[in-house]
Amino acid sequence: MPEILYRDKYLCLCRKPVGIPSQPDRTGGISLLDSLSEELGFAGLVHRLDTPTGGVIMYSLNEQVTGKLSALVSDHEAYVKEYLAVSEGIPEGYVGGEMIMEDLLYHDKLKNKTFSVDRRRAGVKPAKLVCRLIAEVSEDGIQKKKALWSIRLFTGRTHQIRAQFATRRAPLSGDGKYGGREKRGGLALWSYKASFAHPITGKHVSVCAMPDMSAYPWCLFYDSLSEL
Repeated sequence: MPEILYRDKYLCLCRKPVGIPSQPDRTGGISLLDSLSEELGFAGLVHRLDTPTGGVIMYSLNEQVTGKLSALVSDHEAYVKEYLAVSEGIPEGYVGGEMIMEDLLYHDKLKNKTFSVDRRRAGVKPAKLVCRLIAEVSEDGIQKKKALWSIRLFTGRTHQIRAQFATRRAPLSGDGKYGGREKRGGLALWSYKASFAHPITGKHVSVCAMPDMSAYPWCLFYDSLSEL
């Protein structure tokens, strides 16, 4: 049974493990949606996390409200999503405090890769996030510097965080698709927290889940993560 962080008769928020797909995919493996449906009788997809990304994810438990929940998650002011990420180096343009990243992104479906482009055209969408530096470490000189970030999304584009950090020459640790050189550990991106007003009951809901702090590269920031 997946770890459930919050549940009522309308929805549940789960801790998605790294490497488990949010929904059935071409690999044919068991997805988190499959597991929930088997245990609870009905589970509806509201949004998804990429397979290598773990953390907080919402599913519907009532078919009649699935559309409302999807609309909620799409509203990034009403449904506040926060991520943790470890980058290889510091993004170009960062001068301290919070950094706003705004780009025009194009997702190439054939390559399953997102690119930053200079102008609008068919398929190009604006993307915005705000990130805050939590800590940085240097394992072996400046070339091995890693940085831990708290990130809030204001748009939900495919591979958005990965592409926006890579565009600024600071790909996420373990993200070979976007230029990351680190071979240890997997993609260092984690859906850390979700906060929202319940669209049916009006109740304020806020849940968080931490990555495995014994796993690389999260272990480099054990003390900082423990304080969150």
